[in-house]
Amino acid sequence: TATTIEEDPTAWAAQVDAVREHWMRGRLEVTGLAESFRGGKKVKWQEGVGESRPRSADLPSLLLDVPAKLAELLRCHTQVMGTVNGMVSAGGSKEALAAIYALRQRSSISGQLTAAMDAFIASASLVHGVLQHELFKCIEQGARLKGQAPSMQRQYLESFTACSQLRDGILTEWHQLALKVSDATLAEEFRRIDASDREAFTQLMQLPVVLPMLADAPAAAAVAPAGGGAVANLAPAAAATGLPALT
Repeated sequence: TATTIEEDPTAWAAQVDAVREHWMRGRLEVTGLAESFRGGKKVKWQEGVGESRPRSADLPSLLLDVPAKLAELLRCHTQVMGTVNGMVSAGGSKEALAAIYALRQRSSISGQLTAAMDAFIASASLVHGVLQHELFKCIEQGARLKGQAPSMQRQYLESFTACSQLRDGILTEWHQLALKVSDATLAEEFRRIDASDREAFTQLMQLPVVLPMLADAPAAAAVAPAGGGAVANLAPAAAATGLPALT
């Protein structure tokens, strides 16, 4: 029988390590990656703003970290919003307000969900920096990335940009809701919900608390390749003073 990540937390890591090992040794003929990103290549970059420090990692690890962070984000979204949807679909406005009250009390949106979104965006941003470095190099040489069509690059860039826009949109609406509805109003609605919905409310109140970061939005740092050219944005965890370079 298939083993879920919840049943065995090491199952995901074991599968990721197996794929990474194949990529490092070049054993997979069809990786789904453009030629420039195949094999056990090393990535070097400078991390930090002001006082930077050199960092390095193998490219397969960076690539595989993106779907790993996405899976964690989806798991977090299901955990946070699954119970909320159950309360709202079975009730009305007072159940919705009670759910908002629970999410606000546990910082589930501004803390837990935001942390998962930021981790995914930071991971994707670091790989994006590698892609930009290779793309700029090809443009300077009048060449194209082998294995990538212009339409594919355009679709990727639109999707990458949409991730940060979606994150910002969610938090903006959440903050605007906080300005419109006070905690006192939400607490009053909680006292009015039916006993059948209190179990769902209790589940929300048992969600782990993740304290939000001091900044509401990723303080992306503008970075440029050493040889000049276009500027790319890296999220906080991947903030760098130069685009990651393959070696």
